[in-house]
Amino acid sequence: MVWQIELLVLGLAILFFFSTGLPVAFSFGILNIIGLYFLCGGETMLNMLSMSAYSSIVHFSFIAIPLFILMGEVLHLSGTVTLSFTAIRQWLRRLPGNLGLVTISSATLFGALSGASMASCATIGTIMLPEMKQAGYDKRLSIGAIIGGAGLAILIPPSVLMVIYAMLSQLSVGKLLIGGVGPGLLVAFCFALYVIIVAKISPHRAPMGDISPLPFWEKVKASKHFFAMAVIIFLVVGLIYLGVATPSEAAALGAAGAILIAALYRKLTWQVLSKAIMETVSISSMIFMILVGSLAFSKILAMTGASAELCNWVSHLETSKWIILAGMLIIILVLGFFMESASIMFIMIPIYMPIVAKLGFEPIWFSILVMMCIEVGVMSPPFGLNLFIMKGIAPDDVTMSDIYLGVIPFVLVHIMVIALVALIPPIATFLPNLM
Repeated sequence: MVWQIELLVLGLAILFFFSTGLPVAFSFGILNIIGLYFLCGGETMLNMLSMSAYSSIVHFSFIAIPLFILMGEVLHLSGTVTLSFTAIRQWLRRLPGNLGLVTISSATLFGALSGASMASCATIGTIMLPEMKQAGYDKRLSIGAIIGGAGLAILIPPSVLMVIYAMLSQLSVGKLLIGGVGPGLLVAFCFALYVIIVAKISPHRAPMGDISPLPFWEKVKASKHFFAMAVIIFLVVGLIYLGVATPSEAAALGAAGAILIAALYRKLTWQVLSKAIMETVSISSMIFMILVGSLAFSKILAMTGASAELCNWVSHLETSKWIILAGMLIIILVLGFFMESASIMFIMIPIYMPIVAKLGFEPIWFSILVMMCIEVGVMSPPFGLNLFIMKGIAPDDVTMSDIYLGVIPFVLVHIMVIALVALIPPIATFLPNLM
């Protein structure tokens, strides 16, 4: 009964520290000091904490985190990524719900270039929300398309959260990143399909507007900006998939490519570069501090025997392992209603991964399912972060009720895709297995 009490105390303690508003890194730090002192051997273990803090993050793969952030910041702050939205608009202009499709496609592209869900929501929302309003789109449909599309940045590489997940779970960074491609594109397709269905059933909610034919050459000419972004996507996703570069090397090439393209477009000012570097340092420092605390927390779970005992207990439950899987994913979904996505990962991954190994689930497939559930949390009422980002950029006539009601259909579509990926694992594992 001792391990149950230790696990309960540790779990409630970290939730308590989070609820006080204390930064995540400090929450883990305080809990680790208390846990090591009282549960793992006193002062001797505290001395080991300082040494393990450095060794736990000195890995070549960790270089990918600041480089992916730098790449996204340069493209976002310089505005070069938004130039490709024009090409997307020209190719989709004659489809039902065209502006909704442009929104989802642009958010998917932005996610593949920045890996930042909140930045995607703010950027896409600022550009597309006024335009859809002017075109007569239903505001709830517009809001849902923006928030749903922005969440894809968590799943589609180069996702910083994916890299962190790989570090926490000791999985291949490259395979996990590539594993998000299939499910991410499937979610985007299903969102687009929903918009098309709504536009067909209720044309007044998504007016077509000007659908006069556009010469093919004009479409090709407009696509020149997209080709520049495609080069960066290839430098990151393509080289990782082909095995030519490690994720860290691909991140370096992507960051260099972003800086070069911004310079070629004459949008790389000293202000843009300095702000991008400062944002990269700030965000990366926060992530690494949290990583140190989270990895120490997982070591405490191992040293107390709580994680091993929990695995044995779960493996001996007289129930199907699929029911256990469903329960694990539902917990992630419920936590996503109230907690920030990174915090959920840092708490649950050290507990979940030993159970996954014990039950014999494919770790890449399971990890993609977890990331999809975390993605739902970012866009789910009542406390999804992107909901408040949307409220901040939306006009005064958009209420929180509009935002909640607008995003719910996209949340339901996303949950349906999660169920589909759970039933058909190759959707997530096919591309990683080819690497």
